[in-house]
Amino acid sequence: KNGSWEGRYYNAEGRQETRTAKTKKECIQIINNLIKEKEQLVKNGSIKSNITLNEWFEIWIKTYKKPHLKEQSLYTITSKYNKYIKDKLGKKRLKAISQIEWQNLFNSIDKPVSAQKMRSYMKDLYNKAILNKRVVDNPILGIELQKNYTSKTKFIPNKSQLENFLNYISTTRKDLSLLCEFMSLTGCRLGEACALTIKDIDFKKKTININKSLNRYNNLISSTKTKNSNREIPLFPEAERIVKEYIDLFGKKETIFHMVSSTNVTNRVKYYAKRFGLKHLSPHGFRHYFASMCREADIDPKVVQNWMGHMSVLVTLDLYTHVTPNLDSNEANKLGDFLKNGH
Repeated sequence: KNGSWEGRYYNAEGRQETRTAKTKKECIQIINNLIKEKEQLVKNGSIKSNITLNEWFEIWIKTYKKPHLKEQSLYTITSKYNKYIKDKLGKKRLKAISQIEWQNLFNSIDKPVSAQKMRSYMKDLYNKAILNKRVVDNPILGIELQKNYTSKTKFIPNKSQLENFLNYISTTRKDLSLLCEFMSLTGCRLGEACALTIKDIDFKKKTININKSLNRYNNLISSTKTKNSNREIPLFPEAERIVKEYIDLFGKKETIFHMVSSTNVTNRVKYYAKRFGLKHLSPHGFRHYFASMCREADIDPKVVQNWMGHMSVLVTLDLYTHVTPNLDSNEANKLGDFLKNGH
């Protein structure tokens, strides 16, 4: 009311303070000087916050991640943190960990995708620490990741390999064999297939309603991965045959594939695949197989996108569609005919 200006800032201990001046310019200068003094206190180690990285991680994930992420995503973040960071830097004070220490840690992570994800997580963790006046700067901003690596090519079985593999495991685990075949015929994710009930299948309309997923970390039914994952897909004749065969062999319960648990399917598939000679096959490979077969059958990519529940057709094309030998040969013949005949 008297025409003076008031500025507010957080001191080195995280408490808000105010300063007044006769002009706006003078007030801004005072606040800027106080902020510089605070930053110098932090750099000199005079700030009194002794919270460790592990302690702040627990606060960060509980406050900023848990309200918005599903259990599976929270598990992924926590497990990677525990594996790569918790024992190496976690017990140190958050404000005392230098940029070079972080760089050395990331240099030791031999999995590029994990390194990229951890850099993103830690960047956000420090940004939230800055907002809460725990630290002044973000040491993750200068982290450089190794670039001299070749991304792994996802292994996708061909039709013959898939049939032989399913026959192989059916002799000891018929329930698992039927589930794997079902995923290869529908493009369902593992959790989606394990959560399916009879009510989700319309045998008259020949459709499957995907509306939930089994979380393999807590073995509870929850919503699907994304909103786009809620979808209606075709019930192809072979997939219908599998559902009926499974019920005839193992009975009807709350979920269709009730004999298998998503918590151990991945390990079981990898175990049998390795013994069979397909070392890099995983349950998600059956989903990739389905997309590749759709491509080979020349199904419109937008249709496949809807069947697989992707937000963008680019995901369908770039991540899930693989060039099979048959497709490569067919496309080569197309071009050959065009060059020869002009059409």
